[in-house]
Amino acid sequence: SSGINAEYGQFLLFETNLSDSIKSMHVWGADLHITGHYIYNMYRNCKDTHFYLSSDKINDICGIPNDAQEVIPVLGCQDRVLRVLAGNDLLYEAEVPGAPSTLALYDVMSGYGHNNLLYGT
Repeated sequence: SSGINAEYGQFLLFETNLSDSIKSMHVWGADLHITGHYIYNMYRNCKDTHFYLSSDKINDICGIPNDAQEVIPVLGCQDRVLRVLAGNDLLYEAEVPGAPSTLALYDVMSGYGHNNLLYGT
């Protein structure tokens, strides 16, 4: 995996242990949340810290900030389920009317702690 910017070019390069191509990602500070077709990995400071194998295809990922200034990853999956993770574990599943193809964070109040998750089908 690598990162580039317009001013300096490449600023990050590190090897992942993924056997699948990266399909979506969410960045929060030094944390990089990435997904393949069925696999979620979190890297903190380029070190693999969390792993989750989804029971169905992952379409997108979004992170919701919590009170501890960390991100709670949410996976939008093909089986019409939003999967909320806590570390390596599934915390919660929410069924939605259609397969979520994209996820985005929407801050209604422009203040911390008022985050809503939008999804598109």
